[in-house]
Amino acid sequence: MPAAGDLSGLRNLLNAAEPIQPAAVRAFEARFAGRGFRPSMWRASFGLAEATLMVSMAPPHGGCRIERFDAAALQEQRVVPAADGRELVSCGVPLAAGSVAIVDPATLGAVAAGRVGEVWVGGGSGGTGYLGRPAEAGGRIWGPRRATA
Repeated sequence: MPAAGDLSGLRNLLNAAEPIQPAAVRAFEARFAGRGFRPSMWRASFGLAEATLMVSMAPPHGGCRIERFDAAALQEQRVVPAADGRELVSCGVPLAAGSVAIVDPATLGAVAAGRVGEVWVGGGSGGTGYLGRPAEAGGRIWGPRRATA
C-alpha cells in the first residue's frame, strides 16, 4: 500500500477547468512532484454541462500541451504563434468524430484555420435544454445550426 499522499500510482489526472491556467498546471506539478506526481499524468480536457460533461481530452501520458500565441492577434480573432505570447493549454481532441466545430457566430459558418471562433458542440450526448427553462429550448444555446456551404 502506498504511503499517504503518494501519487506515484496515479495514471491520469483530468483537468477540465475553463480555461486551464498554465500557471496552475506548473504550480500543481511543483507542489506534488515530491509525492510522485509526473507531468505526463495530466489529461487536459474540455467539458460542459450542456454536452453531458466531456467533449475533448488529451491522450493519456502526454501531459499538458502549453503553447504561446500573440495576444494582439487573438484580440483580432487570429491565431498566431509567438515565442513570448499568451500561454494557452490545449484541451486535446474531440471524443466523438464530427462533434466539435469552431464557428463564427455572426455567419454560423466554420472559421478558417488560424482564426478564432466559438466552440460549438453537437452529437448524441448534448442536452435539449435547462430544467425548468423551456423558453430557451430553441434559442441561441440549444437551437443554433451551422450554415452549410
